[in-house]
Amino acid sequence: MNRRFIAAATEAGIKVEVESIDGGHTFPVVQALLPGTLTFLEQSLRPPAAPAH
Repeated sequence: MNRRFIAAATEAGIKVEVESIDGGHTFPVVQALLPGTLTFLEQSLRPPAAPAH
């Protein structure tokens, strides 16, 4: 399912960043990837800085 989503997004011209590690969908894998995911989301969803006047 993830590979199909990545392929469809890429085909639609959407930039996709993927990070995966071995281990399946288990708590240790989620725990290992969560800090980087949250940092990425924080940076991606932050509104642009207001222009200085």
